[in-house]
Amino acid sequence: MNILGLSSLSEAALGALFVTVSIAMFVVNKFRVARVILVFTGICLTGLNGWLGHVAMSVTATVQGWFGSTTAGVFGITAATGVMILSALLTFKVVHDLHPRGGTPSRGSYWAAILLAVMVVTGTTGWQALNHVDTVVKQGVSTIQHS
Repeated sequence: MNILGLSSLSEAALGALFVTVSIAMFVVNKFRVARVILVFTGICLTGLNGWLGHVAMSVTATVQGWFGSTTAGVFGITAATGVMILSALLTFKVVHDLHPRGGTPSRGSYWAAILLAVMVVTGTTGWQALNHVDTVVKQGVSTIQHS
């Protein structure tokens, strides 16, 4: 099934298209649920390709180091524990806002979805099951494209 000719696009190109469409939706402040889903899926599909992936890895490593020293000094917990707590909070925010009874996602849900997707793609969530979500997203889109 070829919907709008999207089956000929690569996963990275389709991911870039999803992110671009979600940014347009964010700018006009419409389709709140769709833009959260599109940006998360788009980042998972794009992965760590090219310059953007290099920047994401650098920023993630820097933030993880800063976050680790801050959590160790203030709360007395390790960096890995702090990252796990952060990823759990981000997951709760995104899933709660996408739940039908959770209400309409806020602008913060969009940014939480971006941060969570980058953490998933870079593999720094601390949760094994969550670190493989990008692979499942890629397999699902590939199955839909080739059916």
